[in-house]
Amino acid sequence: MRTVFLSATISGAHEYSALFKDVITFFGLIALFPMLIKLLLGSVAILSAKISYTQIDGVQSTLEKFLKELNGDSVIFEVLGKIGDIAIQIFVQSIYSVLIAVLLAVAPVFIFTSTILKLSNGIQAYFQSLLAMALWPVLWNLLGVLGKALWPHFQESPIRTVIFWGVIQLLQLLSPIFCIVLFRSMSSTGVISAAVKAVGMGL
Repeated sequence: MRTVFLSATISGAHEYSALFKDVITFFGLIALFPMLIKLLLGSVAILSAKISYTQIDGVQSTLEKFLKELNGDSVIFEVLGKIGDIAIQIFVQSIYSVLIAVLLAVAPVFIFTSTILKLSNGIQAYFQSLLAMALWPVLWNLLGVLGKALWPHFQESPIRTVIFWGVIQLLQLLSPIFCIVLFRSMSSTGVISAAVKAVGMGL
């Protein structure tokens, strides 16, 4: 498509040279992408396992008591109190899997439109979003470790416990958004260069 356009507009040799470089870049990124993803997700899994945290002792029982006092002997609130953490974890794992799968599926489109067609600079935003989403388990565990460390200061009353638990859960759910904002405030080129260097180290 670009070759036809360059021919129709009688472009100079430097335009064809740029097209050749873009084609090389496209195939290079397509070839490196699987290795980059394997290295990224593997590193995330290792980091998540190293900083994983156990459930905060006392939060679950306090949450159950609070919900029971809030609405008497309602079975719904009792069930919510018992499966709250489990339901959230299953929900987040499902969303994480779906979003990662979608991002991986659309990768060739972003790479093609950004390199060959020069329609947008979306490849930088794509890699930022992919990195932020892939780091979700790491950020989740880091916030969990932080919450567990701060927990002794918020166990004086059931209300403070529930508010504290809710804030930690909310921060964990929104952590990919915070990560994306952080990456966008940084140099996009620096982020991608670091990723490419990581691939080189992995090879």
